[in-house]
Amino acid sequence: MLSNEEEKPSIIAEKPVKPEKELYFVNRYNTTQNIESDNINSLDQLLEKEKQKSKNEPWNKIDKTTKIQLLHSYAERYGTEHKIPTKEIKNLKMFFTESLNKGKLSKNKDISYNKDTQTVSSIPSLFFNSEKKAFTLRIIDNKRVSTMKSLTPKKNK
Repeated sequence: MLSNEEEKPSIIAEKPVKPEKELYFVNRYNTTQNIESDNINSLDQLLEKEKQKSKNEPWNKIDKTTKIQLLHSYAERYGTEHKIPTKEIKNLKMFFTESLNKGKLSKNKDISYNKDTQTVSSIPSLFFNSEKKAFTLRIIDNKRVSTMKSLTPKKNK
């Protein structure tokens, strides 16, 4: 007797296997090619240009960490000029970071900043209350109109 496999004729014909399109994965990060020194030099030059470009930006275009560093250096200079104790200088630094977080010192008119030397020359709205020993930012805007002027006048009988 023949086994079951031998008895049945093969009805299903095998299809010829077509070679599928091979997809090549290009790994850009783990290349074994060595980077030439010319490429490294050009990359260094590009980074240096970017660094110089970012330094010549106005106050409102500078990133937050750089602003905090500049304000802290200004606080040190302000403290030495006005003979403020170190505890008050530390409070001033905390005040500057809080004001930046609240968006108080984000405009160009809030701070006079020198792009060439990359230093804060002054903050016109900064006041120190010696009684309370606290720093405040006052509004120094000449365009602000008093609300009393816009009210209707009182009628006199």
